[in-house]
Amino acid sequence: MKNKEKLSNIVVINNFPSNMIKEAIIIFKKENNFELLENEKIKNNIIEEAEDTIIDYIKKSENKAEYREYKVLKNKYKVLKYFSIFILILNLISIILFYK
Repeated sequence: MKNKEKLSNIVVINNFPSNMIKEAIIIFKKENNFELLENEKIKNNIIEEAEDTIIDYIKKSENKAEYREYKVLKNKYKVLKYFSIFILILNLISIILFYK
C-alpha cells in the first residue's frame, strides 16, 4: 500500500527541449496526488509547471556558467592590459637609454 501511495505522486517527464536532460522525475507533495486528479487540464497544467521549473533551472545554471566564463575573460583582459603597459614602459625606457 505504501508503494502505491508513493508512486501516485511521481511523474516522469521525457523529451525535454534541452540537450542536457533526457528525462526528469517529478515528485509531488502529498496534498497533490497526481493519479487521483480527474481533470486532464489540471494534470497538463501541473506537468507544464514542472517543465517550466526545470527549464528555468537549466537557464540559471547556463547563466552561471556564462558568468564564470565572462569573469575569466575579464581577468585575462586585465592581465594583458597591465602586461601591455609594462612592455610599453620598458620600451620607452630602452629608447631613452639607447638614444642618450
